[in-house]
Amino acid sequence: MKTSYRAYIGPIGPLVLLAISITARAQNPSPAKIEAKLLQEDFQIARTALEQGHSGIYRYTPKIALDRAFDAAAKKLDRPMDSLEFYRILAPAVARIKCGHTGVLPPKDILQAMDQTIALFPFDVEVLDGKVYVSREYLPDEQKLVGLEIRRINLVGIDRILSTMLAATPGDADSQTVRPWRIAHQEIFAFPRMLYSLLGIEAPFQIDFRAPTSGNQRSLKLSGVTGPDRGKTTTVRYPEDKSPRAT
Repeated sequence: MKTSYRAYIGPIGPLVLLAISITARAQNPSPAKIEAKLLQEDFQIARTALEQGHSGIYRYTPKIALDRAFDAAAKKLDRPMDSLEFYRILAPAVARIKCGHTGVLPPKDILQAMDQTIALFPFDVEVLDGKVYVSREYLPDEQKLVGLEIRRINLVGIDRILSTMLAATPGDADSQTVRPWRIAHQEIFAFPRMLYSLLGIEAPFQIDFRAPTSGNQRSLKLSGVTGPDRGKTTTVRYPEDKSPRAT
């Protein structure tokens, strides 16, 4: 099956996102490996489409700098990869355009699995001054962790996690607020999704916390939460999220 790139427009809050959707060149879902030659061809298709079709591609990033970023990304496509590995290389390169309306989404099958079957990180977060804090919990048994700072997840430091996410998140120019806000609040780029799709960090989660006021630290091993289970918990624990019924 040939890879397809589909530019499409969809509402993202008050914004609009122009995205490239990746479909693997395989009959099987994303774990199937794709030959390096085909990955390189696909990367060039995406690059050419942006260079020829994006009206503001060099508005915030000079051509010489963007060419350097694309060239460096292309050199990483030197071995067979699955479509998620390819996504992890393409997304940061496209984000270097620094256009809030231009980004890359994971493959459709992965998006659907993250919605339904994959047990994702069980918290929503806030990103403030380079730190990540628990803002909501979705495990059935509430752990009373809201407000704690997250320091490590599965032995990966939060600095590395956050820098990886920020590098792949669309945002205009060098805004210091839009990318952290999207990671915390915009579902399509939300922290739990990016933790899985960009960093490959999966459940169960060994999480190191720090209390901002006392500095006390604690570590917990927690399961993930699927989309349907998250929805059930939201209904009970956060009823304010429920849309008002039409009168």
